[in-house]
Amino acid sequence: MARGCKMPDLTVEESNTVISVLEKFIAALDPEDEDTAKLLERLQSATSKLTKYTHTPFSCTTVADLQNLQIHSAGLVFKDDNARARARLQGAREVDGNDMTFETTKSLFRLTRTHFWCASEAGSRMLINVILLRLVSMLSHTENRLLILPEFNTAATPLDISRPDLAQVGSSIIFEAKDIAMLKDHFPQVIAAMATWCQIHKKERARGVITCGDHWLFFAFKTRNDTQNKPARYARSPVLEIGEGEEDLDLILGILVDWVQHPHEFEEQEYFCHL
Repeated sequence: MARGCKMPDLTVEESNTVISVLEKFIAALDPEDEDTAKLLERLQSATSKLTKYTHTPFSCTTVADLQNLQIHSAGLVFKDDNARARARLQGAREVDGNDMTFETTKSLFRLTRTHFWCASEAGSRMLINVILLRLVSMLSHTENRLLILPEFNTAATPLDISRPDLAQVGSSIIFEAKDIAMLKDHFPQVIAAMATWCQIHKKERARGVITCGDHWLFFAFKTRNDTQNKPARYARSPVLEIGEGEEDLDLILGILVDWVQHPHEFEEQEYFCHL
């Protein structure tokens, strides 16, 4: 970066070029090498600052906007320790003839974390893809299908939730966010998008997930009932983290299996109860 050049003075195109170069350089460094640890930290900090200037959130939708749309919120919490244990068993369950075993999944997840900067969009997407590959391999014998909606980076571009191909899939949708901050900031927009999707495709209930790879937030959505004069509702889980040692990978996989297999459930939950 040129001396004296302030980050806001760069154009978006110039910033993206610098970010691309930095990310490639960071990926080539060994995160366990003490000699380059400080350099790696500074490069990651510089890249994060550049990303902050170039990234425009895909929506300014807020929780207040959802309330104005008469979309009310509720919480989801685990029923008990037994529910957690059952989710873990489901996530670690092996399927005959499936080469993508749970241990293989953990190894690939750990490998990605070791050799890629997972705070980047490419790194977080690789983490997500490892988990989805395991999920697909577990469910490939069923009629369930997964749909991944990529992140939209501009406020002027809403989620294209009306695409006709979306009508061909089930009602469990996985949304990608670049990092944990965007996951939290974008959640209201995801709910608004889900409401639109349900309206377009005439779905009364749907389930979804928003994730950045390391963190996962699960939610269920129920449309407005005009006959009973009941508003639309969504229920969301806490943000769940896979953990530094992948200790909760099985838990998140188990919930994902349930989310795909029972995409229309709202009141009745396998592992959660409503607050």
